[in-house]
Amino acid sequence: MVTEIQTRPWTDEDLRRLRDAEPSFSAETLSSRFLTGSIRWPASYLASLGSPESWGTTRLGQVALADGDLVGVAECTWLTDSPRPAELSILVADTWQRRGIGRLLATSLLSQCEAAGITHIEAVAQTANTGCLALVRSIISDTDAPTGWNVRSRLSDGLRQFQLVRQESVAAGDILTPFHVPVNLRAAAASTST
Repeated sequence: MVTEIQTRPWTDEDLRRLRDAEPSFSAETLSSRFLTGSIRWPASYLASLGSPESWGTTRLGQVALADGDLVGVAECTWLTDSPRPAELSILVADTWQRRGIGRLLATSLLSQCEAAGITHIEAVAQTANTGCLALVRSIISDTDAPTGWNVRSRLSDGLRQFQLVRQESVAAGDILTPFHVPVNLRAAAASTST
């Protein structure tokens, strides 16, 4: 039996679906997403999803649903009053990983970002997160459906950092900005690599 996967923009009702789906995400998957030893959704993360504006952030999101159950989420967040690039994250339930759901979420979210006028995005992953690297490679090498994003990456402090910049921004003279890793992410990477 083939299950149809639906991707669509995040709605307020998806917070309940995300909470209900928590058992589908292992401690390893949650740790990889939050760069900590999380075995549950962090309370601050759930609170920020419920009212991003009260946290001073703006958020775009996509969800992947299988038979109405949440099996993946992708989001792009940024501080509302900051010139910093938006931050991208993708999370797929363990039993649904390596089936193309991350790619579906990423391409849907990047289209949503493009429509919103976002031209610079950053993402951070542990170097051991080979799924993330494979996802980025598949997006930038897809000649059938080019995304229009230039991607660059580097390794630093046990993390792989990615920058995505819209191609027309690069053509217009925008340059890739220096990489930035928040101090709390450096500390998280150091604690998980020991």
